[in-house]
Amino acid sequence: YVRNSFIGKFPLTDADNIQVTPDRKSWNDFSPEVTVTHRPTRKLTVFGSYKHGFLSGGFNSSVVDYTLSPDISYDQETIKGFEAGLKALVFGDTLRINLAGYLYKLRGLQLTNYVNATATIKNAGDAKIKGVEMDLTYRTPLPGLTLNGAIAYNDAKFGSIGGAPCSNGQTNALGCFIVDGVPQQNLDGTRLPRAPKLNLSAGFSFDAEIGNNFKLGLTGGLTHSSSYLTDASSAPLGRQKAYTLLDASIRLSDKNEHYTLELIGRNLTDKYYFVQSNDMPFTGTPAGGVTGVLGDRYANVSRGREIMIRATYRFGN
Repeated sequence: YVRNSFIGKFPLTDADNIQVTPDRKSWNDFSPEVTVTHRPTRKLTVFGSYKHGFLSGGFNSSVVDYTLSPDISYDQETIKGFEAGLKALVFGDTLRINLAGYLYKLRGLQLTNYVNATATIKNAGDAKIKGVEMDLTYRTPLPGLTLNGAIAYNDAKFGSIGGAPCSNGQTNALGCFIVDGVPQQNLDGTRLPRAPKLNLSAGFSFDAEIGNNFKLGLTGGLTHSSSYLTDASSAPLGRQKAYTLLDASIRLSDKNEHYTLELIGRNLTDKYYFVQSNDMPFTGTPAGGVTGVLGDRYANVSRGREIMIRATYRFGN
């Protein structure tokens, strides 16, 4: 049972209880994982794996009006797929390479839709995710200097998705129509939210001794993300543009690293970005009309520039 809340009405009575159907539900899944690894040499490893994942179903306890849909449950989500790749040391063990490709299929995709600041999870068809990832670590001829880099290409798209949510003010011309009294759109073949197509990173680390008693360390790195959508309705106003972040640090320690003093900088260019956005409640016109006005949006914004000092002392030898 669910207890309705009424402002100014106390105490609540049994008449304020609404029975939810079903009142209990269970989900079961067998999730095997198999990995095969082969090492033809000490410096080369190749692998392949099959994986099966499971995300349980549940209940939408935040639904505003239970009388509209007594069944507030949503079903499980499963993912199945393959990965394959290699790990290698080359150029006299100075360059380490990790390379992997993957292909996964999701069923019963769980999407979160926000209506007037209320989150509702529903199952919405299937999706396919495929991509390639590679990272490199190079120990340069200069003692103490190491370079690193990584690239990840991710192609994540909806397959068949039924009844995808619309955003506030989305019209027929923008692909939103009223189906069984609910505004819906067809997002088959479009990109998943929060899934940038390209991620890049590059950086360095440098360690050197100062005299006979101290060590100095420097690190720096850039990370870049391509643009991505930030909500389940694929709203154009909810697209985060591509961005690049810069991090760096400097540290000083004794030779045995019993104590270390670090100055750490994160997001030094003070770049703000967001990974999720939603319709602003009660803005814009209802979705699914012939004409309309798009609603405003709000988002959780990332942290800005951070500068911190960290001191560490290690006990023992």
